[in-house]
Amino acid sequence: EIYTLSLHDALPICKPQWCKTTQEELASLFEAFGSVQSCTIVVDEKSGASKGFGFVEMPKPGEAKAAIKSLNNHALGDANIRVKKAEDKPETK
Repeated sequence: EIYTLSLHDALPICKPQWCKTTQEELASLFEAFGSVQSCTIVVDEKSGASKGFGFVEMPKPGEAKAAIKSLNNHALGDANIRVKKAEDKPETK
């Protein structure tokens, strides 16, 4: 199961405190609820700056659901993160 993590609330630019959040810090938030298989913060290829979202993969659905329930709208710095199950990317023809 892969879960989407949004580090901003529809802002075009990542605020400094969010940009400083590391993948290790995010993984540790989720590890409080169980095993984390992977944690990735998506970054801009040119600038290397965070795009303000990422993905956390947790192999056990029960643990992942507990993480979603507890971490959605969780404070990180002076903002809140949004956590939900990732949706499949629509296929293009």
